[in-house]
Amino acid sequence: MAKQSTSQGGAGITCPECGARFGITIPQLLSGDAICCTACGLRLTVDQEKSREALELVRQLQKGVTPAQDLMPRMPGSAGKRSRRDRTKEN
Repeated sequence: MAKQSTSQGGAGITCPECGARFGITIPQLLSGDAICCTACGLRLTVDQEKSREALELVRQLQKGVTPAQDLMPRMPGSAGKRSRRDRTKEN
């Protein structure tokens, strides 16, 4: 099966079953819910106990990213457009 890729520079996971790469957000990662491969449907879960330290670092990163996004100037022509963060909150 052909490998799929996320957008350049985007966060993602490579499926251990089919090798496809698919995007994931920090909120998805931190939710504790299963993450499904977009190519083969394999359900992946993060072992919350074994990954406790790493997940805490990701939480700290998210706490810094959110305020930084709020400080970023709006790009010309973006009036009325929702930010990525706003769209993520809705999901």
